[in-house]
Order: sequence, then structure tokens, then C-alpha cells
Amino acid sequence: MLVTKTISPKDGFFKKVTTFDNEKLPLKGVKAKRAETLHVSTIVSDGKEYNADEDSIRRMGYYLTNASSQYAKAISTGSSGVEAYTECYTNTTVNWKLANNAVEEITIEQLADAYRLSVANLNSNWT
Repeated sequence: MLVTKTISPKDGFFKKVTTFDNEKLPLKGVKAKRAETLHVSTIVSDGKEYNADEDSIRRMGYYLTNASSQYAKAISTGSSGVEAYTECYTNTTVNWKLANNAVEEITIEQLADAYRLSVANLNSNWT
């Protein structure tokens, strides 16, 4: 959908700018149903129910990317694979808000499993 906005640049002159805004387009049919399904998706991992929407998957990915970086750093400084994995995935914890809004301390290893299941759920909704 084309959206016209009036903006005020630093020089003080106002101008109208027309942009295309995907967010304003109404979804129809299969796309609308899929979007709604993904928005409310949850998965259960290790007895805990996690939100499995795209935003939650993205947040999980941030933590896992950081853990992967820490793992590589530990390996590069002489830790064995087992030592590095234990330190970065098993012993490292984060507070995570579950689907029922309870905040629990979980390991990165648990988060990685929730991520794996969430991505699988996402993929199943796209096929």
C-alpha cells in the first residue's frame, strides 16, 4: 500500500514522501490463516511451553548466536570441545518468558532445543 508522509528534514523544509508499506496490506486467504497460526504458535520442550512465533524464534537465535561465538572463543583458547560445550551451553543460563508468561531460568542447551522445535513448527506451517 502506498503511504504519503510529511517529513521535516533538518533544514526546516517540509516535504511529502510516498513510500510502500507492507504492514498496511491486508492478508487474504491462505496467507492470512498462516500468519495467524504462526502468531499464536507454541511448542513444548523439556516440559516447558515456549512461544514459537517468528519474533520469539529471532530472539532465541540471538542467544544461540552469542553462545556459538563464546564456544568458538573457548575452543580457540585451548578448551576441549566437551569443556567448551559444557561451559557455553549446559552451564550458561538465561531468564526466559514462557508461553504462560512465567519467567524461568533455562540453559542455552534447553533454548537450543526449543529453537529447533520452533523452526520445525514454522517450516511445517509453510508447507
